Amino acid sequence: MSGIALDGAKPAAKKATAKKAPAKKAAKTEGDDLTKLSGVGPVIVGKLSDAGITTFKQIAEWTAEDVAKFDEQLNFKGRIEREGWIEQAKELLKGE
Repeated sequence: MSGIALDGAKPAAKKATAKKAPAKKAAKTEGDDLTKLSGVGPVIVGKLSDAGITTFKQIAEWTAEDVAKFDEQLNFKGRIEREGWIEQAKELLKGE
């Protein structure tokens, strides 16, 4: 008499254990594709994102002080000016 309790009642159905899907990294939906800037790849995008920079507008508005700050903070070694990120960002904003 398997499946029947001694008192004649049917056994309680086992509750289905909900399996959680593996956690996925959140897709970045905010911001621009900064890899469109010459010299900017995924590693630099990550550094910029960590510093709160995610849009062309932010980069287009950088002052000389901002360039110096991010160059030092993110160890870009003059790359911002050398690659012309501010000018590129301004051009990309025009096309949007």
